[in-house]
Amino acid sequence: MKSKLIVYSFLLLWLIVAYNSQFADTEVPFVGFGLNVLLEGVLLLLMIPSVLNFHINAYQKWILIILVFWIITVTWSVDKDAFSLYYKVAISYLLCYFLSGNISNKQNVENVLKLELIAVFLCGIYVLLFVKTGNVSEVRLGGDTDEVWNGNDIGLKMSIGYAISMYFLLKNGIKKGWLLGLMAVFVLIGLMTGSRKVIILLVMFTALLMVVRSKGHKKVLVIAFSIGFVCASYFAVMNIPMLYDVLGYRIDMMLDGLRGEDGGYSMTERTMMIAYGFDFIMEKPWLGNGFNAFSTLFGNITGWYTYSHNNFIELLVNTGIVGLIIYYSLTFYIIKGLWKPALKDRDALSQILFLYTIITMVLDYAMVSYSSVPTIFRLMYTARYCQIMSICNNTKMVV
Repeated sequence: MKSKLIVYSFLLLWLIVAYNSQFADTEVPFVGFGLNVLLEGVLLLLMIPSVLNFHINAYQKWILIILVFWIITVTWSVDKDAFSLYYKVAISYLLCYFLSGNISNKQNVENVLKLELIAVFLCGIYVLLFVKTGNVSEVRLGGDTDEVWNGNDIGLKMSIGYAISMYFLLKNGIKKGWLLGLMAVFVLIGLMTGSRKVIILLVMFTALLMVVRSKGHKKVLVIAFSIGFVCASYFAVMNIPMLYDVLGYRIDMMLDGLRGEDGGYSMTERTMMIAYGFDFIMEKPWLGNGFNAFSTLFGNITGWYTYSHNNFIELLVNTGIVGLIIYYSLTFYIIKGLWKPALKDRDALSQILFLYTIITMVLDYAMVSYSSVPTIFRLMYTARYCQIMSICNNTKMVV
């Protein structure tokens, strides 16, 4: 028990550092990157004993396959510095590899969720106190106002906090008023970022959760209410001046872009990235152009060395069709495994993780997530919970 407490303590410290963008981009590299590496090293040492029994779970098998495949693609990558990015990403995956060996039951998963909730909340408070906002009704939080923080990244972290809070609210009931307070903070910060992905995630997650939680003859009424909730949310964002100035106008531009009209700078750039991405994919469709290749290929043409803002395009360009299938095999494993616990057995945590996994997979069309620490971490405990539920169901069947 004492050793588990030590692991949880260092895990919380790591999450606080890893979820704070200020630590990732600081003028004093050791303060951020060095501290992050130090905490990762300590955690790896603490968790090694838990995996010395040589029993490899499904999630760990996936990690070994994906990391081996990625390091192989580094050998033919057009990006000469691909290994440095691979190392940075691989450390987070290896940390989760060892951490997954310490998660063997639902209580362990809930403990990890509590730690992540604390880390997200502290990140949100830091953002409110120290990230430049200017006039919130005119300027998005992060991205447009700060060179270090990205609005989409902030918002997605807040959505994780919202989903975790929702689970503990469902578990403990409305009596836990402080959970409602946390959810309000996460929604407020999410709205302030002006991220279209975040508002779509929050609204759709809430609406779908109401539907899957309903049962019997009430389901039709709940579906109608959920549709009304989505419409009301859209109306509020598009008609309340403060919300429109931060988020609504960006939704207007997105809709214009989908109609083939001028969707603004963001939509234009993303469309161009996808177009170039398809050209890069056709050159080497099966195994890709090598780890982190998109940034180099796109930069050589446009002078802008950046990621594709689309996880599917990014993976296809870098690791080909084979790499895409390997990466998303874990997501489909989760969806398949949590389908029955979420929709038939009505297990609350399964419902939360099931819906969040599906919605974020769809939103991968507009973001690169495979290298994101929150995504890596979430897939870890979601996959472990999926396997835990599978073992529990099989045990019940035997009995």
